This record gives sequence, structure tokens and C-alpha cells, in this order.
Amino acid sequence: MFLGFFKIKRKFNDVNGNATTDGRTGVNIGYNYLNLPATVTKTTPALSITYTYDANGTKLKKVNNTTATVVRNQRLMYYFSASSSYRFDKGWRSTGSVNLNGADINLQGIENSPYRGCGFSVTKELMKDKCYFTAEASNPFSKYRNNTGTTSAPTFYQERTNQRYLRSFSASLNYRFGGLKSSLKKSKKGISNDDNGISPY
Repeated sequence: MFLGFFKIKRKFNDVNGNATTDGRTGVNIGYNYLNLPATVTKTTPALSITYTYDANGTKLKKVNNTTATVVRNQRLMYYFSASSSYRFDKGWRSTGSVNLNGADINLQGIENSPYRGCGFSVTKELMKDKCYFTAEASNPFSKYRNNTGTTSAPTFYQERTNQRYLRSFSASLNYRFGGLKSSLKKSKKGISNDDNGISPY
């Protein structure tokens, strides 16, 4: 017993046995009275070609009548960023920031999905003008960023998706050593004449 699967491609022929449809590409073929290809057409993608022959069947001319397809991609692109900082008493300072990024577009799709991000930090001055401790949180409300890109054309569509870890926390301790001092030294310049008023001229 044999079990199998078969895929059948339909082929169409005219009364003279000429194939009028290419089962692989979907191209339609028309013939003249000499049974020579006279027209080649296809709907998607658009294709229209005409052939001209002499009485002996010699091809004289090939004309491509295909109309070019105009591709457009319209989408709003935007970017916004804002930050604010506030200084409290006793050496405390807090900072917050937010940014919005729209999708990057190209002729056949988009490269990056819209993105929203935020960050917060708190700084404490431990020693005046010397030592600082800072704690930061980046995107504490979003654990991952899902990024999707697409590419499309009349005959195909492609979508790409990747995921990146976004949330992060950090702490740092900064200490400033020494100091920067600068002083200006004035140099005195003078002219002395010890020739006792005697001129050689």
C-alpha cells in the first residue's frame, strides 16, 4: 500500500496546443497566426509585453508596456524628550526624564516600533563638594522592549520581531579628590639704558 501527496499544476492550451498559461509564474501568453508568442501579461506583479514579427516569423520588435507601480509609505515620525531636576534641603537632589520615539520608516515598511522610556535618579551629598551617592532606575515600569520591523511589496510581506531586556537599576559613589587652584603671575618688563646718555651717532 502506498500513500502520498501530489500537487497538480493546471496548464491551459489553445486549439493549436500552445500553452496559454505558465503554471509556475502565472504568466498569460497570447499567440499570433504563426503560433508565435505575441503578448505576455500578468496581473501581480504587473507585466505586459508585446512582440512583433515579419511574415517569415522573424521577431522585429519587443515592446514592454508594463506600467511602473508607484510605492508610497506615509507615517508620522516623531521624537520627544524632557527632563527635570529638583534640589532639596540637606544635600538631596532628584531627577526625572521621559522620552518618546516614533517608528523609523523606509520605502517598504518600518525599521523600529514606537518606543517609550523613562528614568529616575536620587543623589545625596555626603560630604560638601566632595562625596556624592546616586541611585538610578531606568524604565522601572517596562521590563522588555518588543521591537517589530516590516518589509512589504506587491508580492510579499515580511515581519521581524525581537525582544530586548529594558529595565535596569544602578548605584554609584563619587568622591572628588584634591582641588584646582590657579594663580596669575604678573611679569614685570622694563627698559634700562646704561650708556650714560652717550650716543654712538
